[in-house]
Amino acid sequence: MAAEPVPEKQAPDRAPLASSVRAGVDQTSSRPASQQVDGMLSLVRNQFNHAVAWAVLLVWSAMLAAPQDTSGENELPTASAAPTRSSEIKTWLEALSAREFSKRQQATRKLLAAGPQAIFALQSAATSSQSESRARAVSILEELSLSIDPETWKPAQAALRELASSSTSSARRAASVLAELGDKQTRRMTRAIRRQGGRVYKLQNGRLRVDLNEEWVGGNRGVQALPRLPGV
Repeated sequence: MAAEPVPEKQAPDRAPLASSVRAGVDQTSSRPASQQVDGMLSLVRNQFNHAVAWAVLLVWSAMLAAPQDTSGENELPTASAAPTRSSEIKTWLEALSAREFSKRQQATRKLLAAGPQAIFALQSAATSSQSESRARAVSILEELSLSIDPETWKPAQAALRELASSSTSSARRAASVLAELGDKQTRRMTRAIRRQGGRVYKLQNGRLRVDLNEEWVGGNRGVQALPRLPGV
């Protein structure tokens, strides 16, 4: 009796299963990837925040650790630390008769720079027993009298006039300075005006004429000084 052939078992169709598996894998693999990116970004942000916090902490610690200079706190100025103008002028007047020429010259420059604040003291120094101090004091007063600043030249000339009318040893020298002051002032101011672009002419009647055009660079200060020019 012939055996009946056993029907072969058909293999299940795996194509739909494979495609569904692949789809599932794709879905599951895409989900962890996005989550991983988010996690990395979160980690980077946390690390950055921590780094900033540590940097701020280190800077603050360094500032706290730095030594603080408190030597000048609650310290009041003293006369020796900040000498008064009168004490400086007194020192410079004494240096007018110093043995070293450089010290005498430096004191002369300092007194000239002090301007009207030194005029009264210079008038007193012009009657000193030291000949060098007397000569330099009168010379400084003469220079201050040639200033264009009325707060300087007016008291300086007044001091010279008082000296000229006194019976001191500087009276003759002060009178000579006053007599020559006008000519010196004219020459000096004429040079200054021409240097700043102005023109100065001497008229037939002996008076001076000043022209200021577009080349003038002396400004208002130079114009205000014109009345000091004799004969204008």
